[in-house]
Amino acid sequence: MKKAFTLIEVMISIVIFSILVLFMSKVVSSLNISLHSLDKTYQKNQKQNLLIKTLYADILNSKHIIIDNKNKNYSILFIQTSNSLYDIAMPYIVWYVSKKDKALMRLESSKEIHLPMDSGNLDLFDKNVKIFKVYKNNNKYFIFIKGKKELFFEILK
Repeated sequence: MKKAFTLIEVMISIVIFSILVLFMSKVVSSLNISLHSLDKTYQKNQKQNLLIKTLYADILNSKHIIIDNKNKNYSILFIQTSNSLYDIAMPYIVWYVSKKDKALMRLESSKEIHLPMDSGNLDLFDKNVKIFKVYKNNNKYFIFIKGKKELFFEILK
């Protein structure tokens, strides 16, 4: 007697294997969707962390700070600091919200900056900002940013 699989046994094993492959493809597809969603969330958090770290370092390492709170919703922050994203020694930095697209911008230059903008390195940190306010009380700075999410923190200098 020969030991081999019958045609029915082979057909049943192919059907079972096909069902397993079908379920596994759905699991892999679901994992890819979850991974994409997590990656988007991670990228948003990275941008927010970069914003906080940069603004924090700018204020903490500042030589002098001028806060312009003339606008109801937006502050303009003029800083001279040792923190530079472009390897400039003691750069002048302005944090402001652009009127056109409501984006929180950081302008860095080796020369003192006067608005409207003159030359410098421009970075966009957040879009659709409704409120960007900076308050100072003694040696504390309170920053409030409202865009898609609200973000606020305090810096003790």
